[in-house]
Amino acid sequence: MTIQNVFGAVSPTAVNVSSDSDQINLGFLFEVAVDGHIIGVRYYEGNFSNPLKSRVGDLWQVDGTKLAEKTFPAPSANGWQEVLFDSPIPIAPITPYMISVWMDRANWSADFGGFTNDVISGDIRVYSATNVPDGGPFQGRFTESAAVAFPVNGSGAKSSYGVDLMFEASATPPAPPADASGEASIKLILGLL
Repeated sequence: MTIQNVFGAVSPTAVNVSSDSDQINLGFLFEVAVDGHIIGVRYYEGNFSNPLKSRVGDLWQVDGTKLAEKTFPAPSANGWQEVLFDSPIPIAPITPYMISVWMDRANWSADFGGFTNDVISGDIRVYSATNVPDGGPFQGRFTESAAVAFPVNGSGAKSSYGVDLMFEASATPPAPPADASGEASIKLILGLL
């Protein structure tokens, strides 16, 4: 199967924006067009040589219910980092979710104005800053905290913060209709369904 994400191999336009020691959660709201699973999280590392930090990826419902969490391994180079959840998380189409990364040392990257408009990538749609479905503040979202937390503050600059998701669309075909005579199964074998 094909794993979809939003930003691919494209680097944020501003790398390693913050070099302070703030602990922060960064993320965005998104939806998908088809049934599938979130299998992991990505973030852009711009200062891998800083050893005193941790990164934790999370998937949330928009009410702040946490669906999955995983700590990233230590990076060995700058660039996009990935981590897989312990098991794929099923999500429903046309339903908003939040993906986020908690950073023990800031050093985050950004595309300022990156969410001015909707961002569409395959089956994934990231809501524009002024089209968020939860009635909350602009995209992207952030919350400064010493531990993982749901991002609730909006970016006045409508920024993407170097965070991404990993989505796998479901590929299971629907079962053929059953009937008492087994006719459906016979037709399936003959390639008539």
